[in-house]
Amino acid sequence: RLPSRTHRPPPALPLSFCRVMAEPSSSDDVALTDIELLQAAWINELRAPELLPHEHELVLRVKEQVAEQEARVEELDERDSLLRSLYEMDNERTNYQLRSYLRTRLEKLTKMAIFIARRQGEADAEAR
Repeated sequence: RLPSRTHRPPPALPLSFCRVMAEPSSSDDVALTDIELLQAAWINELRAPELLPHEHELVLRVKEQVAEQEARVEELDERDSLLRSLYEMDNERTNYQLRSYLRTRLEKLTKMAIFIARRQGEADAEAR
């Protein structure tokens, strides 16, 4: 006879399964996760020759979701080592994508600092 286990609620889904509504580009509502939006922003930033607008709110949401997921992982029972490993891997993957997105932006800012400063100076001169 197997020992009875107390019923526990199912753990929260990994970040890649958390759904949010993105701004639909057409009349069809397309649900994308913040992770999918981050991936799109990361790839766009990698491919674009110039600095794209910063996705500040998305970055904050992803950081918040990662922190929440890490807290949930800490609450998991020691017997759930496989589940814990999967969640930790998902968090590591998300953190990698987030760091890479931010690192790509920083590299572009560093390379284009003089151009950006000159353009900002010209915009300030025109405003006067």
